[in-house]
Amino acid sequence: MNTDRFKTELDGFDLLGFRAQFSFRTQTSVGFDLGWCHVEGGGLNHAGYLQVHYPCSGHVKLRIFVSLSDQHREFKALTDRDRDKLREIPEKVMAELVIAPGEIYEMHVRYYGIGDLCFCQSNRTNRLASQ
Repeated sequence: MNTDRFKTELDGFDLLGFRAQFSFRTQTSVGFDLGWCHVEGGGLNHAGYLQVHYPCSGHVKLRIFVSLSDQHREFKALTDRDRDKLREIPEKVMAELVIAPGEIYEMHVRYYGIGDLCFCQSNRTNRLASQ
């Protein structure tokens, strides 16, 4: 995972029609605030969070967590179009963070405030733990 270009809150990328604005990073994690329309003082109108953890131990090397404000209910009753939008997240995250496109991942999308699991996705296959 390459996070070198994410240094200040002005650094980020577009995701789900929001701006993913750099928030923090550690050796194996990076976090972004999700929002739109920069507000006075340089922040965003807050819509949620994105956290990416890589590499993780175990079979699943990439874990993506998206937390959306309960205000964004367009994803609550998921239509096929919404699911397609959410399915684009891992590909976009891998491209932005220079992670190999075939990496095994899990993604969880939640609403904060109500804690409902909205959407889960993984490209992992059930393999015998022979490693």
